[in-house]
Amino acid sequence: MGLGLAIAKHLVEAHGGSISAENAPDGGTIIRLSLPVIAYKNPIGVNIASTLNNLILNYSMQ
Repeated sequence: MGLGLAIAKHLVEAHGGSISAENAPDGGTIIRLSLPVIAYKNPIGVNIASTLNNLILNYSMQ
C-alpha cells in the first residue's frame, strides 16, 4: 500500500472523512473509508443525500 494509502488518507481527511486499513481474515487487506454526504437538491427537486446510505466496493487481484 505504501505511499498510495498515505495519499488516500490525506485526500479523505481533507474532505472531512476517515479511512482505515486492516488485514482480511482470509488474506489481503480491507480498506474502509467514510465521507460526509452534503445535502444537494438536483433540478427535479429530489434530495440526493436522503437516498444515499452505503456503497460497498469489492476488488480482488486473485
